[in-house]
Amino acid sequence: MNRQYDHDQQRELDEHSERTQLLPIDQNKLNDDTPRKRKKPTLDEIILVISAVLLSGLSFGYGNGLSVLYPVLVQVFQVDRSIAALVQGTNISLCIAGAVLWTQFIKRYGCGFCIKCGVMISVISVFLGQFSVNIWMVIVFVGIFTGIGMSIVTLGVIFLVNDVLSGAPWKSAALAAIPVGSSLFQFIFTFLMEVFIEEYGWQGAIMITSALIANMVPLAIKVHEIEKKHNKRKTTQERQKLIFSTVVFKNIRLYLYSVNAFLFGFYAVLENRFLVDLTILRGYERRAGALLVTYLGMANFCARTFGVFLKIAVPGKNLLQMTLFALLNGFTHAIILFFTPYTGLLIGSLLCGFTYGMLISIWTTAILEVFTAEEFGVAMVAINVVGGIGSLFDSFFGGYIQDVTNSYDLLLLLAIILSGVVVVIFIILNILSMRSYRHICIKT
Repeated sequence: MNRQYDHDQQRELDEHSERTQLLPIDQNKLNDDTPRKRKKPTLDEIILVISAVLLSGLSFGYGNGLSVLYPVLVQVFQVDRSIAALVQGTNISLCIAGAVLWTQFIKRYGCGFCIKCGVMISVISVFLGQFSVNIWMVIVFVGIFTGIGMSIVTLGVIFLVNDVLSGAPWKSAALAAIPVGSSLFQFIFTFLMEVFIEEYGWQGAIMITSALIANMVPLAIKVHEIEKKHNKRKTTQERQKLIFSTVVFKNIRLYLYSVNAFLFGFYAVLENRFLVDLTILRGYERRAGALLVTYLGMANFCARTFGVFLKIAVPGKNLLQMTLFALLNGFTHAIILFFTPYTGLLIGSLLCGFTYGMLISIWTTAILEVFTAEEFGVAMVAINVVGGIGSLFDSFFGGYIQDVTNSYDLLLLLAIILSGVVVVIFIILNILSMRSYRHICIKT
């Protein structure tokens, strides 16, 4: 029994030693007083971060903009909402989780090359989607193929920034900046999708948006060039193994975080998907619902931008912040459920967008805080896969619940309950992290 206890203590000591390498320099308690020159970011590093923000933004922004298309497809193809919701559901779910399908290609060709291929697949698939003659063709082209293409973009840019900026003191801020793009393009695509549908119909809207996301092509080419230049400066042993380490599967935090990712993926984005239809069902025009999603995206953008400055001003404490904003996010679903007038929808949308944006801005850096550098790659992929599955369940069951009950009230009530479970799990993760830190202090 004592041997097992000592073994656990030693393992926590090793984990903490590795994890402290991810903290800012002033938190590592260096013993020497030698002044350290702050490394300035290079032009390539700046371009990489900006490109990552835009690529991530165009990928997720397009998927979120499909919420305006959702009620239109129900009317055009005369299908159940549970089926029409799969267009956006498969797109966002695969955008989050589909990167695991690219693992062998990443190992062989590198992340930058795969990002270029994913962008081309997405642009071509969206363009072909306008020729769909039934809902299943829309699901395949706009949902599945586009989601698979964009999945390597959304996750690949995080890996590249984490690799290229390895050791840079602004890496956490750069990683927190990447999600800002998705919230920015969320309200841009939502607004444009409504305008395009009004002017050119749903097929014209898909055609024009395919031209917009084609702007990802030159960004992907530049990202690939920066990766190749970076790899030339590294030895074979130093090159990052992006995925493929089984050490993390012995860490209970992975399973707790994965449960949270599944639940969070299930309930946290339901407003993005169903708010337009919910607004219509409460007696308002589709344009009013699209406007709410636009406001939600604006609040999301403000939160993610604030999150970047929060990383600079208050480094660390990511899990604690996640717990707080997960709790607040649960209250926003209650506002939308119980305050039925348009004012209630507006307030709920703004608060939902802000709290969700804060959670996403902290998401990657919280994973870096919980897991070691060796565990980060596979933990990020595993958590995203589970979160994507949860997101897919939400898209189907959300539409199914509405078809059966003729209301989204049950879905919103379920979101409130699940948000409470997520908060409890985050509290457990906080306790585990504090215990690990206390043990390292006792050892030292």
